[in-house]
Amino acid sequence: MVSSLPIMLVGGGGSVGSIDVPDILSEHNCNDHVLHLVVKSLMARKHCGTHKSKERSDVSGSTKKYGSQKGGGGARHGDKNSPVFVGGGRVFGPVPRSYDIRVNKKERKQALLSVIKYKLEQNNVVVVDDFVVDDCKTKTFVSVVSGVGMLEQLSVLVYDNVCENLYLGSRNISNIVVRKSGHVSVLDIMSVKKVFFTKCSFVNFLKRLE
Repeated sequence: MVSSLPIMLVGGGGSVGSIDVPDILSEHNCNDHVLHLVVKSLMARKHCGTHKSKERSDVSGSTKKYGSQKGGGGARHGDKNSPVFVGGGRVFGPVPRSYDIRVNKKERKQALLSVIKYKLEQNNVVVVDDFVVDDCKTKTFVSVVSGVGMLEQLSVLVYDNVCENLYLGSRNISNIVVRKSGHVSVLDIMSVKKVFFTKCSFVNFLKRLE
C-alpha cells in the first residue's frame, strides 16, 4: 500500500505536493465480517417499516354473530370480520416495525478503515487541491471536475468547505455522489469505483479513524 498520495490540481496540471497516509491505515487488518455487518445495517436503515395490514379487529364491519352456534350444519363463526370471509381481516399480516440493526461505534470505525484501505490498495483514492465552483449550474461543475477524471466512472466526491454550489451542481450527474467528510459512509465508498477527497476533507476524514 502507498505511504503517501499526491495532491492533484483540479485542472489536471500535475501535483502540488503530497499527503502522508497514516500508520493506522497501513497497519490495519481488514475485517470483512465487520464490513458485512455495517453494510447490512446501512441497507436495513432504508426500510421505512411503515407497512400495515388490517387484522380482524381493524376491519370495519358488524360484530354481530354470523349465525347460530349450533344447528346450522357448518362451522362455528363469530362475526364477518373473520379472516375466513371475503373482506375479513388478515392473519399475521405485516405491522409497523423498525429494521434497524445495531452496530457499535468501534465496528463502524473498523469498517471505514477496511473499506478505505481496500480503495488505497487498488489505487482508487485521489486527493485534489480544492474545488471552486462559481455557480450551481451542472455545466460549471462538469468543467471543474472533468480535469481529474471524475466523470469517467462511478465516483464519490468528499469535501469539507461549505460550498452549496458544489452540491447543487452535481445533482444531475448520475455517476457522482457528493458527501461531506463527516457524513460519508462505508456504503458510499463501496458503491463507487473511485473516491475523490479535497486536501482538507482527507485530513478530517482521517481524524474520524483515529
